[in-house]
Amino acid sequence: MSDFDEWIFGKYRKMEEGPLPLLTFATTPYPDQKPGTSGLRKKTYCFEAKPGYLENFIQSIFFSVDLKDRQGSSLVVGGDGRYFNKSAVETIVQMAAANGIGRLVIGQNGILSTPAVSCIIRKIKALGGIILTASHNPGGPNGDFGIKFNISNGGPAPEAVTDKIFQISKTIEEYAICPDLKVDLGVLGKQQFDLENKFKPFTGMNIVSIEYGILYQAWHLEIVDSVEAYAAMLRNIFDFSALKELLSGPNRLKIRIDAMHGGTGPLLCHALLSDVKLLSALPSYSSRAMYPLAPAYSLHILIVVHAIFYLIPQPSRTFISVIF
Repeated sequence: MSDFDEWIFGKYRKMEEGPLPLLTFATTPYPDQKPGTSGLRKKTYCFEAKPGYLENFIQSIFFSVDLKDRQGSSLVVGGDGRYFNKSAVETIVQMAAANGIGRLVIGQNGILSTPAVSCIIRKIKALGGIILTASHNPGGPNGDFGIKFNISNGGPAPEAVTDKIFQISKTIEEYAICPDLKVDLGVLGKQQFDLENKFKPFTGMNIVSIEYGILYQAWHLEIVDSVEAYAAMLRNIFDFSALKELLSGPNRLKIRIDAMHGGTGPLLCHALLSDVKLLSALPSYSSRAMYPLAPAYSLHILIVVHAIFYLIPQPSRTFISVIF
């Protein structure tokens, strides 16, 4: 097939497929979606199994921001990697596209620690971020899941915002979603999708074009490294050379790091391996559970602390550090 034939075939296929539709579904409100200072935390089955539970809360977050403020603005999305994290991120992507969010910035594989989200929000001047975490609460199908909204200053939404989200959630009647939008969370870089132009007139970062009489809205998202932006900020705050000396000299401070398979693990690996260049020199008992692993998030923090203490050889119990 010649280049011209491929171009023609692509145009006709695009015309036949058309832009991805933005749909609205009726829903029934839940009375218990009141977020606290750490967001909305519930048993995982509430978000996974209750019809519209996840969608209702995400839509309430979007409704709490005026459409004109959503258009052309960026939103950061990521979580700690616990069970249901990836599915929730995929749903948030589909809903953000249908709610006029100008652009999404998402951590690779849906992973971003809470401080990393805060860092990126401030760096790109986003309208806010959605963080999927229940902190040290055990995860898994029978564990906990949480959703937190941070505002443009990178910090948690104040009570006035969370109360507004709660009030909306009690009366919500519908949510908007683009169910055919499929994102590859594992590939770094930008991805573009042709959507229906639901928002007329549409202004901001998105480009509107007309092909074969169909109005398209080119919508973008970007998958970013889960730790790079935050690690760069830490390099400007802490003296990594001094840390290396502290942890590697003959009188080194002995530590035990357990990331509990959470979102901070990749950052620690990046800092200790790439920046401090220390991880390979640490004793084998010094670190564990450094990469997000959903099934392993069911350990309770107290059990982990107890285990860490007894995993360190007795003569080395100078200092114990638990980081998650």
